[in-house]
Parts: sequence; structure tokens; C-alpha cells
Amino acid sequence: PPNQNPTPPANNSADSKILYVLAVGINKYKSTNITPLKFAVKDATDFSNIWLSQKNKLYDDVRLRLLTDEDATRDRVQDELDRITRLADANDRVVLFFAGHGINDKINNTTRYVIVTHETDPDRPSSTGFEQAKLREFIAATKAQTMIFLDTCNAGAISDVRGDGSISTTDTIRGNLASAPVAGATPKPLILSATTGNNFAFENAAWGNGAFTKAMIEALQDGKAANSRGVVTWLRFVDYVGERVAELTSGKQVPAFEQTGTNFDLFQTK
Repeated sequence: PPNQNPTPPANNSADSKILYVLAVGINKYKSTNITPLKFAVKDATDFSNIWLSQKNKLYDDVRLRLLTDEDATRDRVQDELDRITRLADANDRVVLFFAGHGINDKINNTTRYVIVTHETDPDRPSSTGFEQAKLREFIAATKAQTMIFLDTCNAGAISDVRGDGSISTTDTIRGNLASAPVAGATPKPLILSATTGNNFAFENAAWGNGAFTKAMIEALQDGKAANSRGVVTWLRFVDYVGERVAELTSGKQVPAFEQTGTNFDLFQTK
């Protein structure tokens, strides 16, 4: 696709700031036992593309990878995370976005949250999907500050819904990722999930996206969360997304976030 960059050299300038974006969206799964979605691919495409406007604004360059449907396999996701780990340094930032299904895989007394990649076998999710430990390993290895946006819930066969209300689903993965060890002085990851554990995550044709992604695009691209300087800070962004998602869904969906660190400029609208 034209919006994806070839692999460039590592960031060798001490003063340059590069934004690495990896967006994954899956509507169609290999297993017929996994309910297809309608807007996960569009969510990933729309959300990733808005960051391209930040080149020569908040960042010297924006390097994007978009994986959808058949291309969004466990190995491809891991390859892209490994690429970012090799290239990104402490001046850079990383955006990770996942839209689709997730599964809670309980083995004995341990529950593992698994992002369902295209080829995931729902009967063997931990060994065939993208288990949360892989994200923890990435957080521990990368030098760059990482922002993780999760529109993946433990989904049942319910039309227009990405979630079954399981508290362990999103609350557990947010807590586990937020507590992951980091490399050296790397800031803790900033994690925003589409819903708290006891809510559903909704998508609707009238919005053209999931509620979560629609609110994020409004906050950033449409400048709904921008200050008088035309800049969207992290805290203004989180506040807007939380209020807007609740408004869109009549309070049925409430996003949640984990963060450690200070406020910062996230997106420049002009």
C-alpha cells in the first residue's frame, strides 16, 4: 500500500525525532468460529493515516506499517515490533494500535490475554495468537516511549460488539503492560483501551468506525481536543476520548487508560 514506508536506516541524529506507527486491524479470520467484524480494518487504516500529517510538525519523520486481515499474522506483527526495536531510539515515539478480537486463554490458574491474529486457532489461542507477553517483551526492549491503543476485547458472537464484559479482559492487559519493565530510562508505556473490563466495545455503520477510533480521530485530526496553540496534549486527548465515547454509546462504553509520566504534546493540528 502507498502509505507504508520501506525500511529506512536507523535514526542516527541525536536531535531528530521519529514516530513509528504499527497499526493492526482484522475483520476476517481464518477460523470460521471467530465472528467477522465490520470496521476493524477501517479503524486501523484511518487511525494510522492521521499520523502522517505529523511529519515536519512534532516529528522529523513518520514511519508507518499497516497490517490487515490475511497480512496480520502473529509472525508479521512480531517482525514489525522487532524492526521498531532495532530502529527506534530514546528521542523517538512509538504508536501501537490493535483493532479486532481478543481471547482470554485460561490455563490452570493463569489467564493469558491473546490478541487474535488472522490465523489464530480459538481452541489454542496462546500458541497460535499474539499473547500479551510479546508486548511486554517489546516494552522491555524498546528505547522509545510507547503509546498503545487497544480496541480488542474478548469478543463473543454479538453483532457490532467487540467484547463480552469480562473484567479480566482489558483491565488485566492494561495492568500487565503498564507494569512491564522498561529499558534504562525509557518512560513507562501509555495505554488507552477502548473499554473498561465490564463494558462492551461498539462499532456502528452510522459512525463509520468503532466508537473508540471515531472519538480518537475527532480529537486529533478534527482538532476537537486541541488547545489554543492547535496542539492536542495527551491529557486533553484522553479526556476528550473518554467523554466522547460515553456520549456516542449512551454510557454503555467507557474507555480506560494507564499512564506514568507527565503531560506532553501528542498531535499538532496546524
